[in-house]
Amino acid sequence: LAEIWLAYTHFRMGMIDLVLTELDSIQNKKLNRQQLFLINNLLAEISIEQDSLENVYNYYELAAKYASSNSKKTSIYGKLVKIAEKKNNKLRASDYLEELVKVAPDKIRIDSKMQWLIYQRELGQYDKIINEIGSLLGLSEFQAEYIKLELELGKIYIDKEEFNIAKDILLQLVEVYSK
Repeated sequence: LAEIWLAYTHFRMGMIDLVLTELDSIQNKKLNRQQLFLINNLLAEISIEQDSLENVYNYYELAAKYASSNSKKTSIYGKLVKIAEKKNNKLRASDYLEELVKVAPDKIRIDSKMQWLIYQRELGQYDKIINEIGSLLGLSEFQAEYIKLELELGKIYIDKEEFNIAKDILLQLVEVYSK
């Protein structure tokens, strides 16, 4: 474990070649989950420095796999979502948002699901979203999001060019939330 932290220190000092050599010698040893988490996290950070996007994704995914707590997984998946969004990869961002929903606390989970719905609409996954919104409207934890969910549903039917259904949804929204 001390060797991994030393490698992290060398990384922070900009000594990437040395770090890779150190990690090479460490990886021949029997490693526990915490050590594998740290090594993959470090390799992801090195991949960011080397602008190797596919490796960034792969190493962070491995780090999440070895993470010992949901808070660590939340952190990793949050990073992956930001990276995918920065690269305008909505499909990959959607996948990471789904993983984030599984491990994050309430507020982050709800926000992640709402962002996932937006990306799915932009990707044209209308039927998938309609089913998901139907499920979410039945969950009490999404009660504060009902108006957004119903509005999103209306937008989906507009995108699908099913204007009568969209009109009914939007008129119902206006009636229920006229205040």
